[in-house]
Amino acid sequence: MTPYPRLPRNHRHWLPVIVLLAMVAGCSNGPALVRNTTTDYNRAVRQVQNEELLLNIVRARYAEPPQFVRVSGINTSFSTSVSSRSATGWTNGFGGNTGATIDGSIAFADNPTISLSPRQGEELAKEVLEGVSTRGIAYLANADYRIDHVLVMLAEQINGIRSFDVGNAMAVRGGDPAFGEVIENLSTLLEQDQVLCGFLRHYDQFEHTVATADLRPSDYLAALQSGKRWNTLEDDETRSALFTYEMEPVIWISKEGQASDAGKQFMSTLRLDPEVQVYWLVDANVRTRPTGLVDSLFIRTRSFYGVMNLLSQAVSVPLVHEKENMATPTMLPHEALAEMFQRLLPDILNIQASTSRPDRAWVSVKHKEFWFYIDERDIPSKRAFALTAELFNLQVGGGPEESDGPILTLPVN
Repeated sequence: MTPYPRLPRNHRHWLPVIVLLAMVAGCSNGPALVRNTTTDYNRAVRQVQNEELLLNIVRARYAEPPQFVRVSGINTSFSTSVSSRSATGWTNGFGGNTGATIDGSIAFADNPTISLSPRQGEELAKEVLEGVSTRGIAYLANADYRIDHVLVMLAEQINGIRSFDVGNAMAVRGGDPAFGEVIENLSTLLEQDQVLCGFLRHYDQFEHTVATADLRPSDYLAALQSGKRWNTLEDDETRSALFTYEMEPVIWISKEGQASDAGKQFMSTLRLDPEVQVYWLVDANVRTRPTGLVDSLFIRTRSFYGVMNLLSQAVSVPLVHEKENMATPTMLPHEALAEMFQRLLPDILNIQASTSRPDRAWVSVKHKEFWFYIDERDIPSKRAFALTAELFNLQVGGGPEESDGPILTLPVN
């Protein structure tokens, strides 16, 4: 009698192992999916923000109002489906092959829901139209953005010397020719590593003083905890005063830089005191031309809206749109400073146009049947665009309700 076929003993012990491996593979995909999903969403949100910024710069060239939309939340859910198939083979005493096969597949689906909300209202208008503070200049310089490029983008005037004037639906008008000299001399100092921009601790003294010998360690500690400090007076070390301090934006020029031709011209044009090396960056709401030597750069800055208008001049307008007067005019050729800006701007930012979707675009948007983009090989333009994005975060980052950015909610089982 032929024995009942059975899976050989040396194959039967593999079955639980195979099933266990399939289960572990399915479970281990969960954390991997979470990691991959967060990375993908990070890239997606960054790309959406870049495209929105580029679109608003292009809109400015066409004299159209900007529109800002924020990603307020991201929710995603995972669904899983499993299929399996098994087959066995064995010997029945008369010869033949033995073996066991288990096939299976696990399919995962990611179902995202992205919440968008428009930025609008008085608070947004204030953030977009309010001049950028000089602290923003120092923040960007601390992030290794070129201070000369930052001032080209942000400064409307420095110590009474007017920069380029840009308005929506208006051509760029040159300001004072001396502004171009200031930027060129600053660029020379920067390339020679003779100038820095950042923050310096500035102290303000309270009027009341005490005997230094009467101060106890707890007094020094209490002052530090409240953001103050006890310091002795310069003219009398037996007396101490309570000082407050803040980190203030400054530009520092080395002694070698001050002695160079570029440094002398830079300080002379801005009427800076050559006896000091540190110059404070001060917000100025009106045109202020110093009557004597000063230790400060009084800077009236552009708003973020003004920055977009300025950078819109870097947009290459298709010829058909130029013929139909659809875009704002280019710079007036008889303005010497405008000509200088026209030479300088392509080194800062270059936004190209194409009839078809570009293959090597770092960021691109479609507007009025044309694709506007920044080439992924154009490093200066990418840096200038990143600078503008950082400025947006500083100036128009949003109120308390969006200070933490979009929330990505993932199920983790």
